[in-house]
Amino acid sequence: DWIEVIVPAYDREEVEGMFYAAEKHIKSLEENGREEAMFSVPSSYGEVQILKEKRKKKGPILAILVISAPIVFFVARRKSEENRKKKWESALLAGYPQLITKLTLYVGAGLSLRSTWERLAQEYRERRKKGEGRDEVYEEIKRLAGELQNGTPEARAYEAFGRRISLRPYARCMSLLIGQLEKGSGGLREKLSEEVLLAWDKERRRAEEKGAEAATKLLFPMMGMLFLVLALVMIPALLQMSF
Repeated sequence: DWIEVIVPAYDREEVEGMFYAAEKHIKSLEENGREEAMFSVPSSYGEVQILKEKRKKKGPILAILVISAPIVFFVARRKSEENRKKKWESALLAGYPQLITKLTLYVGAGLSLRSTWERLAQEYRERRKKGEGRDEVYEEIKRLAGELQNGTPEARAYEAFGRRISLRPYARCMSLLIGQLEKGSGGLREKLSEEVLLAWDKERRRAEEKGAEAATKLLFPMMGMLFLVLALVMIPALLQMSF
């Protein structure tokens, strides 16, 4: 079946002149209406139909952005605080074995607990003056020594120290020191020596766990390198076989 389509003849110059006249008319309306708050564009000019493009409403998008911005900021800030806390706790756990070892050595040398904390804080101040970096463990020790120098009872200062850090090894150490103050008997050095062995044993296991995690993370890159080497070896061989 055939469909006959008849296209009426048109004069190209006449059509272009109509479009030019319509464009010129719209520009004149724009120039004459610059001082006014708004001007309207006609739907047609002569035989030329003027189609107006509808602008997309930005209201809903702006509303969504305004509502979601505080939520995104809150989540990002909370995530940043959680990461900072994890780094802080990791630094404290890593420094605990050295701290308990020094505490045992100074107490075994005959220093009192109060003098031991003051000496550790003074050593840290001197290291900081020499340009060494910040140490989270000794920052807390410095605060503890300052509280003791200001007259805070030892038991209360140790309780505050344990609450600030809120990690099990430090809580156990502070409970040991508070119990020693209450009982007033000897044997502190032996108890601290046991704590040293326990702390270094946990640090060893912690290091092993970190090593296992690092090995797991390296597994995928190593597999990728293996596949790359196999591809470099196999592709030339396959190409030779095809020829």
